[in-house]
Parts: sequence; structure tokens; C-alpha cells
Amino acid sequence: IAIAFFGLLCVVALPAGAVSWSRSLSQSVAETQVAAEGVLRIPANPQELTSWSQRMAELEGVTKQLERTHGLAFSVAQLIPSTRATAQTTRALLTAAQEGAEAARLMSLGVARLSDGDVSTPDERLVRFQRYAREAMPHVKRMYAAAHDIEPGTLPEALQAQVKTIQEALFELEPVLASSDRLAELLLGLVGHEHARTYLVLFQNTAELRPSGGFMGSYAEVVLDRGAIRSLHVPGGGPYDLRNQLRARWRPPEPLALVGARWEFQDANWSPDFATTAALVGEFWSKSGQPTVDGIISVNSTILPKIIALTGPIEMSAYGKRITAENVLFETQKAVEIEYDREENTPKAFVGDLNREVLNRLQTLDVSRWSEVATLLARSLETKEIQLWFSREDEQKTAQSFGWTGEWSDAGTFATLGVVGANIAGQKSDAVIREQTHQRVQIDASGMVTERVLLAREHLGAPEQLFHGANNVQYLRLYAPLGSTLLSAEGFERPSAALFEPSTEKEAPFPGLPTTRTVDSGNGEIVDVGEELGRMVMGGWIQLRPGTSRETAFSYRLPRSTQDMARSLLEGVEGEAATDAY
Repeated sequence: IAIAFFGLLCVVALPAGAVSWSRSLSQSVAETQVAAEGVLRIPANPQELTSWSQRMAELEGVTKQLERTHGLAFSVAQLIPSTRATAQTTRALLTAAQEGAEAARLMSLGVARLSDGDVSTPDERLVRFQRYAREAMPHVKRMYAAAHDIEPGTLPEALQAQVKTIQEALFELEPVLASSDRLAELLLGLVGHEHARTYLVLFQNTAELRPSGGFMGSYAEVVLDRGAIRSLHVPGGGPYDLRNQLRARWRPPEPLALVGARWEFQDANWSPDFATTAALVGEFWSKSGQPTVDGIISVNSTILPKIIALTGPIEMSAYGKRITAENVLFETQKAVEIEYDREENTPKAFVGDLNREVLNRLQTLDVSRWSEVATLLARSLETKEIQLWFSREDEQKTAQSFGWTGEWSDAGTFATLGVVGANIAGQKSDAVIREQTHQRVQIDASGMVTERVLLAREHLGAPEQLFHGANNVQYLRLYAPLGSTLLSAEGFERPSAALFEPSTEKEAPFPGLPTTRTVDSGNGEIVDVGEELGRMVMGGWIQLRPGTSRETAFSYRLPRSTQDMARSLLEGVEGEAATDAY
């Protein structure tokens, strides 16, 4: 893509009025247009990147021939006021073509070296790529400097739209290419290039929703050294093995009292902001006497079928199972909840064995399919099916800049809305819940803004259905701009007070945990209101039985009118967001 529009170079290479020169350029025009064919599409994988580089090298040769043959035309055009802008844009096109071709050649060589030849340790492949990427960076910078000098408006009208479109696409890629070295540096640190790294990996079951993704049914301790897995440990009892080791006794957030008077490790992913959740998990981990970790990684269960689709079916002969993309979640659920040996009491052993088989398959996957794995991981980071937290501040900031840390945006952004559900004692029923969220905004004559957020939910399970036939019990939290006023709530159903475990004097409040107050919304609906993550938070209980549906809603008024918003936008009021104007 970076060089696509340089095929237009031949059309704008001459100043206005130089008709006689245009005939001598006709052959170059044809050659350049042929060379430019196929360059418009962004490469989708490393193999395409190599051919892309070859095409751009061909195009570079054509543009160099243009410069040699018609250098006088360029020089004269830059001296004539009426043609100077066109000539400068044409020169910028040529420069970007040449620099882009060299950058693409180096980057494609780096990608090829990721899988080329033997290495003593896997991380050496990343080191190779980084060397080529760093060598390509000066060319990338010069390519973008030239691209910024291109003025589509100086070109013939028939070409302006096409050049502008490709130029804008170039600018969208600029931060991606510019950050390639930082990405390689982060990945080298992550895989233990200089020092072995220890990670706590949380497996979150999205069939039982929790604020950071799902219930933490199991976890793994993973040690990475020079890009290889040195050790992988999945406790047979999962997070429940830590119960007797937890030295602190903390009172849980009030909704979690439905499952116990003491806050346990498996319920620690209570915040929808993953950096906050990672801090909570880390606190429970250390208070259980566990070793310091270099990072915490959450992995949602939705990824597993996608990985099995890549690796192919896996025979788990010790368990009498053949695991496929279609049955992996159901068979795993059966293995850890029903089929395990009660005497050994290691229900999560199947998870550990399956993880090892999956990793073995991935490590032996043909090189030609590495791009598929990379694409899956990249998409999972984008959709927050994988979230990362690093103990090193510089790595955390780098990962945050890529959008991989699951951190919420600054609360200073006024127009904000978060709808967060937590399944508490509702088993795995979220797998069969259909849900839609609707937001209605009303602005009155005085400019005050009222918002109504409605959740329409339907339970598609059947009573007594294995795993999915339970009553879905959800504690819903809605995050709105700080200072908003709750007007009404409807459709909520709080569990019986007798079902909540009362705290004893042994349980101390968790330090820094946000508090809420219980209020009557005015129509008999009891909900919670408080502050969290720099926002107002409203919470209420939803119960949904198999085969039923329910609508629940919060209505609230924003703290500022549209006039206030407009004034902030027009006057640039310090400390007030300009992005909240309706």
C-alpha cells in the first residue's frame, strides 16, 4: 500500500504546458502503471509481504528511470511558479516510492528470518526481526516525511481523490510501522530474552461472566526462558487449592457475599478495569504465600475453540475423549465438574493436560501457519479475550499504548458508558443468555440531558439442562459520568437476604475497595449507588429463569447541560472534556 499511488507519478511528472515532453514519457507511463498493479492492497500475512516488497522494488526501478530520463523536467518545473507545487508533490511521490521500497525490502527480510534457519533458542528469531526493523526505520521516517509533503490538490483533478485516499491509508499505517521496534522490545521482554519470566495465567470462563471476562475456574504458573516454556503448572484443584494458604481474611464486595463471607482468590477479578483486577489478583496471590510474578495474563474460554480449529482434533486417550473445536468447552466442563476422581480430588487436572497438548501442537505447527496463530493472538488482544498486566512500569505503558491491557479510558472523557455484569451463583447459564443494550438520550429545552439505558435479556436454556439450565443471577453495574443523578430503576430482583453470608469479626474490609450505598430509586426498586474508576456507578440484581425474558433499566441525568458542553468546546475550558458535546 505504501507505494501504490506512485504509479500515478508518470501522469503528474511534467509541468503544465510541456506537451512535447509528454510524448517521450508515454512508455514510462505504461511501465509505471503496470508496476503499480497489485500494490494497492495491504499485505495480510508475511508471505504476501515478501511479494509486496518485490513489486515495490520493480516500481522503484521505474520511478528511478523516470528521474534519470526526465530530471530536467523536474528541475525546470520547480522554477516556474505555476508548476512548482505540482513538481514538488511529484518529487515527494518519487522519494516516498524509493524509501518505501527499501523499507519494505528490509521488513520482508526480517519477517522471513523469523522462520528461516535453525536457532539455539526461539527468542533469536525475534532478535533477527528487530535488527531488520531497526534498519528499516530511517527509510520509513523518510517515506512518511515525503508522504506529508504530498499535496493532492496540486495534481490533476482526476487523480486527486485516488492520491488522497492512499495517502490517508498511509498515515493510518504510520504509527504501526513506527512502533515495530517497541513491539519487538516488548515481546523480547515478555518471552524472557534476558531473564526468565514468571507469569500467572488466569483462565476465565465466559459462560459464567465476571467483570474482567469470566469466572476464574483455573490458572497456570508459566515460566518463559529465551522464548521457550521452561515450566507449566496447573494445580489440580484450581484456585480452590489456595483457600487454606490465604493468610488474610477480607470481607468481599457486598454482591459476592451471596457465595461466601470471605473474599477468595477465584472471585478476585471484580473490577472491569483489568489493571485494577490484576492488582487485586496479585494481592490475593502474594497473601497466599505464592512467588512474585512478572505479569498476569487473562485468557477467555472463547479462544480455545479457535485454537483447536487451527491445531486440529486432539486425542485425550487417558480421559477417553477426542477434543474438537465444537466440543472442547462442553467436554472440558464435564471433565472438571462431573467426571473427575473424587478421591484424588483434582478436577482441574484435565485442564493442565489439555493445555500441554495444545501447546505441543502449536509448537510443532508448520511454519506456513504461524501467521494464522499471530493473527488469532492479535485479534484476541484487540477484543480483550486476552489481557495483559506487567509488573515493570515501562512494559505496562508500552502494552497499554497497543491497547492490550484492558484499562479503562481516562474518566475525563465525559461521554462515557459502561455496562458490566457479574454472574454470581448462576452456574454456566450465561452461555445461553441473549442480551441487547439500548441507550436513549433526551435533551430538554434547557439543555439538560437524560439518559435511559435498557437491557433486554432472554434465557434460552431449559430447566435442568446440564450446566445451562440454572437460574441466571447477575449483579449488573452501570458506569456513567461522575456527578450524574439517578432518576429511576426498574426490572431488578434482589435475591433473598437469607441467602447472603453475613461477615464476622474475622473478616476485615479490603483496603481501598470502593463503597456503595443502597437507595430506593423512587418506585420501590432497591439499587446501589457509588463511585468507581472516576465514574458514578449504579448496581442492581437481575434474575432470569430458563425460558423467560426480562427488561431492566436505569434512567439518570447528566451533571452538565448541552450549553455547558458547547461552552467547554468553544472556549476550551481547562479540565473539561471537549469530546462530550452532543
